[in-house]
Amino acid sequence: VTKPTITKYFSPAYIKPGATTNLTFTISNPNNSTTLPTGLTGITFTDNLVDMKIASPLSVSGTCTGYRSNAVVDGTSFTVSNLRLSPSGRCTISIPVTASRVGTLPNEASGVTSDQNATPSAVAKANLYTYQPTILTKAFNPKQILAGGTSVLSLTITNPNATTVNLMGTTSLTDLFPSSPGQMVLAATPNIQKSAGCSSNISIMDPSNTRTAAAGDTGIVIKNGYLVASSTCTISMNVTASVDGEY
Repeated sequence: VTKPTITKYFSPAYIKPGATTNLTFTISNPNNSTTLPTGLTGITFTDNLVDMKIASPLSVSGTCTGYRSNAVVDGTSFTVSNLRLSPSGRCTISIPVTASRVGTLPNEASGVTSDQNATPSAVAKANLYTYQPTILTKAFNPKQILAGGTSVLSLTITNPNATTVNLMGTTSLTDLFPSSPGQMVLAATPNIQKSAGCSSNISIMDPSNTRTAAAGDTGIVIKNGYLVASSTCTISMNVTASVDGEY
C-alpha cells in the first residue's frame, strides 16, 4: 500500500503584517481500487504554524469531509485526523492564517499517516512572505507655473523591505489629476520616464487602464512590475493646467 501524499500553498503568498491568507492542503490517495478497494482511512497530519497563527474568523473549508480538526482562532498548530480517501481520491482543506513578523516565513506540515501506513509520508513545505507596505511620495517641479505651462510630476515608490515586493494586480496605483479649479492633464509632450529602480515591466496606462498614457490624459494607472529590496522607483511626467489656481 502506497502512502498518502500532502502538498500545501498560501493564497495569496504575499501579505502585509496582520493581513490574512488561506493555507490550503491537498491530500491524495495514490492507491487505486485494485490495490486498496476500501481506500485509505484514519489519515492524519499536523502543521506547526511557526511565526504565524490561525486567523479570525475561523473557517475551515475545502473539499475534504468527515474528518476531525483542532483548529482554533490564534492557534499555532493545526491537526487533521480521521480523514478517509477513496481509491485514487484527492481532497483539500483550507484554513485562514495571519502573521505579524516581516520576512520570509517557512512553513512545514508533517507527513501523512493512515491506518494503512504508520510511517509518515514526505513533509509538505511552503513559504509565506510578509512585507511592509510600499511608500508613495509625489512632487511637482517647479511648484509654480503660468497657466498652460509645464511642470514635472514625480511619483516615487519606495520598498522598505529586505526582499523584492511585487506591485501585483492590473491597477497597482491610480493617480487621477485634480479637476478644480481646472483640469490638470498630461502635457502635449508627456515625456513619461522611469528611473533605474523601476522594473522594466511596470506599465503606465491611461485612467481607463486600456492603453498607454498619452497627452491630454486626466490621470495615470501604474500597473504590474516589482521593486527589488530596499529600492526606489520614480516615475516622472510632464503635466499642465490651463486655469490659474492652486491644484
